[in-house]
Amino acid sequence: MNTRVQVEHPVTEMVTGVDIVKEQLRIASGLPLSIRQEDVQLNGHAFECRINAEDSRTFMPSPWQSNVVSRTGWPRCSYGFTSLYRLHRTASLRLSDW
Repeated sequence: MNTRVQVEHPVTEMVTGVDIVKEQLRIASGLPLSIRQEDVQLNGHAFECRINAEDSRTFMPSPWQSNVVSRTGWPRCSYGFTSLYRLHRTASLRLSDW
C-alpha cells in the first residue's frame, strides 16, 4: 500500500471536491474519513502539466527567461517563477505545476 500523498493529488481533488490532504491528516490523527466512497462523485475534467527548464535536444538544464505569466481565473496553480523571471543554469528544472 502506498500511504503517501501523490504529487498529482490536486487533479483528483479538482474532479471530486475531496481534500485528500485533509482526509489523510484525519486518518493520521485517528479520526475516520469524513466521506464515504459511495458519496464520491466525479465532476468535470482536470489536468496537470509541468514546465521544465531544459534543452529539448539534450535534456540538460537550460537558462531561461519568462516574458509573461498570466493565469487569470485558473482554479489552482503552483509555480516557481513570475513575469520577467530569469532562471540561472544551476536552478531547479521544475518551474511550474498547473
